Amino acid sequence: MPTTMRATLLVFAALLFAAPASGQTLTSIDETTLAESLPSRLDTIARRVSEGQQRLNFVPARLSVPALAGAIDRRDPVGAFEVVRTQFSYDPYEGAMRGARGALFSAGGNAFDRALLLGAILEELGYDWRLVTGELTDEQAIELLSSASEPGAWRGLDVPDTVRAWRPATDTRHRTAARSHAWVQARVGGEWMDLDPTWPGIEAGERIIEPARTFDNGDLPDAFVQQVEMRIYYSTSGTDGGQVLRYEDRVSDLGYRNLTLRMRRVRDGYIPELEVVGETIEGTIIRDGGIERVWMEIFFRLGNVEDRIERDLYRADSQVDLFQVDDSVYSLVMLPGFVGPDYYRAVLFAFLDELAGGAGSANSAAGAVEPNAIDSEPGTAVSGVLETTLPIALGLSSLTFAHVSDEVALQMGARLGVRPFYDRPRVLMTGAFRSRDQLSYQMDLRQNAIDVLPLDGVPRTAAQALQAFRGRFDSQLEGTVLAAMTGVPALTTDEVIERAGDVSLRTIHLGNVSRLPETSYSPEAQARIADDVSGAGHVCITTPNPVDVGGLGLTAWWRLEPATGALLGVSETGAHEGLAALTGQPEPSSDAAVNTPLFLMDRIATLLDGVTTTSLGVATREVTFERVICDARCDLPEIAAGSCGGDAPLGRCLRGTTNSSSDILQMSANCASLVEPLMCGATAMSAVMDGAVTIDTAAEPSGGPWGRSLPALSTAACVCR
Repeated sequence: MPTTMRATLLVFAALLFAAPASGQTLTSIDETTLAESLPSRLDTIARRVSEGQQRLNFVPARLSVPALAGAIDRRDPVGAFEVVRTQFSYDPYEGAMRGARGALFSAGGNAFDRALLLGAILEELGYDWRLVTGELTDEQAIELLSSASEPGAWRGLDVPDTVRAWRPATDTRHRTAARSHAWVQARVGGEWMDLDPTWPGIEAGERIIEPARTFDNGDLPDAFVQQVEMRIYYSTSGTDGGQVLRYEDRVSDLGYRNLTLRMRRVRDGYIPELEVVGETIEGTIIRDGGIERVWMEIFFRLGNVEDRIERDLYRADSQVDLFQVDDSVYSLVMLPGFVGPDYYRAVLFAFLDELAGGAGSANSAAGAVEPNAIDSEPGTAVSGVLETTLPIALGLSSLTFAHVSDEVALQMGARLGVRPFYDRPRVLMTGAFRSRDQLSYQMDLRQNAIDVLPLDGVPRTAAQALQAFRGRFDSQLEGTVLAAMTGVPALTTDEVIERAGDVSLRTIHLGNVSRLPETSYSPEAQARIADDVSGAGHVCITTPNPVDVGGLGLTAWWRLEPATGALLGVSETGAHEGLAALTGQPEPSSDAAVNTPLFLMDRIATLLDGVTTTSLGVATREVTFERVICDARCDLPEIAAGSCGGDAPLGRCLRGTTNSSSDILQMSANCASLVEPLMCGATAMSAVMDGAVTIDTAAEPSGGPWGRSLPALSTAACVCR
């Protein structure tokens, strides 16, 4: 782990989770000097933004349907059909999730979303069109899956000839998703022409099955489309409580948008406000007095199938309180596909315009603040800067994380012989919290699952290797991004466990979860671990005791999905999080007054500086993350070895002795069998990264929105301790 990430973290109780006592200030900073330096700092940021925008090149045809339609050489239905068929990958998932816009941004989709993209192009070209659906046979679904996966194989050390390789015919889950088929019919010369951009090798005018249903202009009913519903609830020690906000829409309409949730402080409590594409949905009041819990529930639905994720905003029994502050705002980013370079740079270009405006407003607000004038409130001008700037900075933090995570997942997939894609939306929730002049930030990977399609002939262990590596990498990446954006260290699961020192890890599973009350974990940590294990069949790998962080005993754990080997870092707050506080240095004293607006403007300037520098560096490839990749590569075998799995020889893993998902919820499943996918994934990742195993494939795996060729990834300097 990088030295900077191992630095002394946050003094949580004093600096982050409690509002400072009246009269605190950073006495080593002269207020007059600060007031004089702020305009120059903000001018420098605005200049950097302007210069950086000039370096942001992106392809307009990858960003809007009109631009894509205008770039087609043959501007007719057949030309549009060829573009979607050849330039967009096929991903097997259920229902319309990305829509035309999301399929364009992520350079791929299932049959429904590819058909919707083709229909949108045809509409732009002036053609009438309709979407038709039907059901493929099992044999046809297998053929379609085969087309999505190039032939491949592992070659090298200890790869037996009898490996249990992935074959489309044995992949029931993806085969079921592939059976629901959709394509387009365009009106050409008074007749309807079939255009199926998904079926391999088909010509314009041909179809593989007969239509079962037809929908004019792709107007699909809800049963075919992934829906999302967001609700906020609260409970009290008395009789108050219940639902205070609700919003519902299609995933394709909310995907790739920055939604803002504010908990607006009013005299008697808090009012939740959700801003969605310029519309503000105001909830009912959460009244002060006996509040025990405030939480958000997000439901994803397709037909009768529902998936629910939950996020606490406040718990009275928590050691960590990010709710009862002066201001709190969250950015919710829902991503049904990859965040590619063109999309990232285009959004960054637009966000930088707004951030430059924020810097200008901040400059004006700072100029209005008198040095040495005591003020407990930020003032109208400073509050306006906070309200407009923070959501942009938070959304950009989430997109920067997702962009880097996706690139590394595709790079590692190419090395392992698997093709990652998203079969459900990611939900990234980034929050900012103000207590007077202090700002704190939290990044929460609320839902971050990825699906994996191995190349035809590559062992299933390759998929486990990617899943395990990605979980370890993403945990540190969110902390690295957050630290770069804010300029201060961030707390993550790997950081908490690292601070425990050289201790044996504890693995909590179905066989021993009943003994949690005997541990020293907090009641909140025990409840969440029990829910992860007993409720969802996961395995939790953590330290034997809470870890001291700023005087608090905190618990964090790796949550393992036994069937896939996927890891997720979790803290006892329930967040899959990175956490940072931007409070300045040194620590405040208690005997001097504070000019809250002035010091708050200093925090905002620091945030603007970090956000613009980091995002521009990522977009122009001046900032790289090889060190984080190396840390994940080196730490993954240690996590696996620290669990109850023992050794996992590569030969045994490749022969397919890992447990099946049907074993997970049986109480008789022992610890070793539950963690074996993690053990095998770590072993396989090490073999590939060390060059002992290489991929033999007939074609280079798709790079998603990066195109066929991914940027080079070098870990030559990676030396594990």
